[in-house]
Amino acid sequence: MDTFIIKTTRQQKDLEKFYLASFNKQPVYIILFIIGILHIFIGIFKIFGITLFYIGGDVYTNIGTGILFLFFLFYVRYKIIQSAKKIYTSNIKLQHEIEYEFSDEGLKTKGYNFEASYKWNELNKIKIIKVVAVIYTSNLQGLILLKEDFTDEQLNFVISKLKKK
Repeated sequence: MDTFIIKTTRQQKDLEKFYLASFNKQPVYIILFIIGILHIFIGIFKIFGITLFYIGGDVYTNIGTGILFLFFLFYVRYKIIQSAKKIYTSNIKLQHEIEYEFSDEGLKTKGYNFEASYKWNELNKIKIIKVVAVIYTSNLQGLILLKEDFTDEQLNFVISKLKKK
């Protein structure tokens, strides 16, 4: 495939989407969300005298426990958004245009006050998380691009290059 360039300016909302999408996939979040909803429904069913299965406590205990679980989860989501906002505002590199050049040899990035190049064998993997494509440069760090920045052909090219490892 010919060399192609993607120029993007990251918005704070993009970073928030990425962090929330990563959080929503965590098994602990899913389990706690289900437990919270379950407790609320059990409390509501107890009001009408319906017992699906027994969980100790009265109506208010069940509903209160469910609300507490859900409050905790929404508080964590709020803190994730606040963290993304802090990261975005404190890192000037994220706020300027970044250019990604993909070629058969590898990937080059240029942005405000930085430049880097990677050969395909130096990159770890690509992970697609909902609307975001993360190209990992190490086990913990990656380049975050929106999936909509790529055409299907370009995204398939990058995926194929990183799967050959």
